Amino acid sequence: MLAERFSIVPWNSSFDIGIEVIDEQHHQLVALLNDLASQYVHGVDLARAHRVVEGLIDYAAYHFETEEAIWAEALVDDPWFKAHCRGHSGFVEKVRHFQQGLDEHNLESVLHEMLSFLTGWLAHHILYEDKRLSVVVLAAREGKDSEAGKQAAQKALTGQASSLIQSVLSMYKQLSSRTLSLERESIAREKAERELRKQQNRWEAVLGANNDIFWEWDLSELDLSEPDSWLPSIEVLIGNRLTILAEDWPALRTDLAAHINNETENFSHQHRLVDEGGSVHWVIARGKITETDAAGRPLKMVGTQTDITERKLAELRLQRERDTRSIISEFAADFMASSLGDFDAAIERSLKHAGEYMHADRIYVFLIQENGEYMSNTHEWCAPGISPEIANLQNIPVDSTPWWWEQLQSVGHVLVPSVREMPPAAQTEKDILEAQGIHSVCVYPLYRGSELVGFLGNDAVMSPGKWGEEVLEFLGLFSDLLSISLEHRQLHINRTEALARLERAEQQAHIGRWSFDIKSGRATWSTEVYRIFEQTPEQFTPDYEAYLRLVHPDDQKALIDAYSEAKVSLGDLQVEHRLLLPDARIKHVQLLAQIEPDPDGCAGRLEGTVQDITERARHQEELRRLAFEDPLTGLPNRRAADSALEEAMALSKERGKGLALAMIDLDNFREENEAYGPEVGDRLLQVMGQRLSAFFPEPGAVSRIGGDEFVVLMDGPGSKDDYISRVRQLLQVVNETVVIDDACIRLSASIGIAEFAPSSDVLPDQLFRQAQQALFQAKLDGKNRFHSYDLSWEQSAQELREQLHEIRQALHAGELVLYYQPKVNMVTGTIVGAEALLRWLKPSGELVPPLRFLPVLQDHPLEIEVGDWVIREALRQMDQWQSEGLHLQVSVNVSGQQLLEDTFADKLRSALEDFPEVAPSALQLEVLESSALQDMGKVSRTMQTCRQLGVSFALDDFGTGFSSLVYLKHLPASVLKIDQGFVRGMLRNTDDLPIIAGVVSMAHAFGLQVIAEGVETVPHGELLLKLGCEQAQGYGIARPMPAGDLPEWVATWPGEIAWKGIVPVDSHKVMLLSAEIEHRNWVASMASWLATGEGAPPELDHRLCRLGQWLERETGHKGIWSSDFAQLTRRHRNLHNRARELVVSHGQGDSVQAERLLAELESESEELLKSLGRLIN
Repeated sequence: MLAERFSIVPWNSSFDIGIEVIDEQHHQLVALLNDLASQYVHGVDLARAHRVVEGLIDYAAYHFETEEAIWAEALVDDPWFKAHCRGHSGFVEKVRHFQQGLDEHNLESVLHEMLSFLTGWLAHHILYEDKRLSVVVLAAREGKDSEAGKQAAQKALTGQASSLIQSVLSMYKQLSSRTLSLERESIAREKAERELRKQQNRWEAVLGANNDIFWEWDLSELDLSEPDSWLPSIEVLIGNRLTILAEDWPALRTDLAAHINNETENFSHQHRLVDEGGSVHWVIARGKITETDAAGRPLKMVGTQTDITERKLAELRLQRERDTRSIISEFAADFMASSLGDFDAAIERSLKHAGEYMHADRIYVFLIQENGEYMSNTHEWCAPGISPEIANLQNIPVDSTPWWWEQLQSVGHVLVPSVREMPPAAQTEKDILEAQGIHSVCVYPLYRGSELVGFLGNDAVMSPGKWGEEVLEFLGLFSDLLSISLEHRQLHINRTEALARLERAEQQAHIGRWSFDIKSGRATWSTEVYRIFEQTPEQFTPDYEAYLRLVHPDDQKALIDAYSEAKVSLGDLQVEHRLLLPDARIKHVQLLAQIEPDPDGCAGRLEGTVQDITERARHQEELRRLAFEDPLTGLPNRRAADSALEEAMALSKERGKGLALAMIDLDNFREENEAYGPEVGDRLLQVMGQRLSAFFPEPGAVSRIGGDEFVVLMDGPGSKDDYISRVRQLLQVVNETVVIDDACIRLSASIGIAEFAPSSDVLPDQLFRQAQQALFQAKLDGKNRFHSYDLSWEQSAQELREQLHEIRQALHAGELVLYYQPKVNMVTGTIVGAEALLRWLKPSGELVPPLRFLPVLQDHPLEIEVGDWVIREALRQMDQWQSEGLHLQVSVNVSGQQLLEDTFADKLRSALEDFPEVAPSALQLEVLESSALQDMGKVSRTMQTCRQLGVSFALDDFGTGFSSLVYLKHLPASVLKIDQGFVRGMLRNTDDLPIIAGVVSMAHAFGLQVIAEGVETVPHGELLLKLGCEQAQGYGIARPMPAGDLPEWVATWPGEIAWKGIVPVDSHKVMLLSAEIEHRNWVASMASWLATGEGAPPELDHRLCRLGQWLERETGHKGIWSSDFAQLTRRHRNLHNRARELVVSHGQGDSVQAERLLAELESESEELLKSLGRLIN
């Protein structure tokens, strides 16, 4: 018998886009996808899978060719069209990639992944991409241009519609995946049952089956003409106090009667039985008449009864998944296709369909009114015989049902199996429900964005509801879809209202409308256009020539050119120009228009607007002036100075004459400004600006670039002595006393000078920086002087180049080496890997640590070359170790520059291929958090590509960056490395403990491994284990070592006994760990203070130390702690009292008593720490 055909994507009308040939091909593509899914669930061999996939690829390519030809009718060379074509190519490449991965070992997993991809891609491609382009093509066939079509498409499929589609696809994909699994399970079960029936004789199976019941039915005493009288004797046969479900008896009775009446050769029927506890069991009963009397009357019937509950529930669950998927798809299509006016009707249709599907008594929607105070039943569907309640449930105060809303927000739904048993807190809700005769209710929230706006409910009225998981899941999906649709509707409403407001605003803005027929030359103006042009319809006839006569002569050519270009390209016309009015007044206008083509495709008509923008033009001119002019002094500002310097440097190169830039800073301006006030300070700056301008009268030579800083551009000095002489005179000018009101002020200035030669390749911003450096040097030299930029300052740059050269030589000479630091599991004592660390071993034997040469490489191309060498060297060493029997995962640090390189993944693939014996999973790449800052998307894509090669990633120094959660979300790492800066100091600075605990908790929440760096002592490891971090590396375990030393270390490392058996503390005890450490430090500080007498003693108030603060806070919760809590509190208070006595004795000079009290303090502290330890553990 042929297997039932399975459809992962059932076709429905929502897939139609309105272009017949494409719809037919889409139907065929979906059929091919369903064929592949059917092959998958029924089991398919490798050859058949390749043929089906190849057929899918071939037909997709044929369809894409057809589709692209149709889209090109309206969108050739358009970005939408190009992006769509790229999507087609990407689809074929992706499916080809899946096909290449098909082999005997991973056939099922690759097919499952491929089906998931195909389901999501094809549905989104049809529902969104193809529908969008079809709107444009259909508009073009109606004579509209592509831009109009695209606008229509955007309106039809706005971002909100896209969100609706994406949300539906997410639900759909989830349901499809579950359906695949259930379908395969069902097929596998059917195959197994068929094999069983083939291998065994039916009666042997009956007699030998552990779960079957053999029965023999005596028919001799029964009235065979009255089938209803058979039921008692049948239930006696069943036994085990089981009864036949009443609603299944009619069908069972019919099949039995047909066999007893000799209408069937064998009897077989599936039905349900109910046990004493009310549980329902599915069984299949099979039998046959085995004895008749001489007249042929049946006397005996024998058979079996088999429990098929598990199989039947699986079948029902599978059918429910199919039905849910289909219904959700139909709902989504209905919501997407409905207009604003039809939206309520769409909700009513969906409620009816959902209610019938769930066999509900009543299903409804409640929405909160805009004021947020009342809610009303807005939509309702009732089953036959159920009274509507919508009229009785209007304007209900929201705050009258607090329990209801609290459940929706905290639990995510309201599920009440029995209204009579609702809690006292829900009395109001109970009264409302009982008034409607409701036995049970199930409600899911409705959201608009993140705002709770109502709920979707399902009532059981006739009898208490028994909702299974599938009904609750369906209601959850339905409420999600309805929430998205409500948001979609609200956005439509908002957009409609916004458009209406925009129209009113345009009227108030006095924007005139006009049109112009190109062939006839006729134009029409609205009243507003006549007003703008200060004309009247009686005096002025609008046409092309008349319009040009009103345009300012200097703007006529630009207008004509723009108009001509728009006619040729059929593009938009957008131009600003001036009007020259009869009394020589100037008015600025903005002209906007769209060209409509005639039937021949030529420019036929313009429709547009004109707006008076005179005030805007004046404002822009004022802004332009303000942008380049200092408002206080009237001098050019920094932007103008930049522009002037750029022009002067270009002219200097052209003419072969040098120039100099002087930057001036008033040394004591701040003090004078504070002494006399900002008003005098402003006038002082104005005077200085006037003096400088008088001394350098060339236009644009002097600029104020901010605060008390000015720059002077000295163009073409005859020699260096010439401009130095001028700068000396300038200092004298600045030093001259300024009299403002009654104040006599004398300023000085520091000046930095930078020269520019015509042959120089220095850029303007470099010249500015050189002048700033010279100015800074003048300040350092004592102020009230000038300093010229010294080219020797560039020696540092030369030194950098030399260092880079040395490192490059070291790389090529084989002087760079890798040391390896082990990584261990502190609990088990196992070595989990090693980190490769770069060192420079000079020929002299000097081992140069990385901090002395790695910073030089940062952001230099040599950094990539060295990084590539490190990866290859690590792989080579791993290959050698493996040949010696040592198998370890090795981690290598990679820089952000490496990850941003386009060829990084290809080079990594090549390196892995060169060492085929090393598994890619044995290589881990460590990435600093900051490495991804420049281009998060590109780094993430590179990491994903590398992960596909088999390598893994760790985020190094995690917690030091400012975007750690962003990295976790976007970067595909499997390990977090806690920065050693947190670990090393955690025994002294307990502020780091919550950070470490948070990172560990975050890693566990994201399913990531976590490892700590900087474990230098045994107590470091103990504390990390208590915080939940088991893996670590650091000097306390092993220093980085040469590769040759690592095998022996691995073989001989015994682990740390003190770390065995330590378990993580509860999260609420982390602060207790901090308090323990703080207390130890407090005691040590007290001893240190007593020994040195320096500074103040540690905190003496028992309420203000870290332990005291914790005890104070936990006093209200001491019931959750052991009896040690009260003892701990007393001991802590006594300790601080002892400390006060110690301080008093020390102050009185009684050192003997102070030492005795310190010894008592330390002894009591040990007892306190024991009590504290018991609380922690």
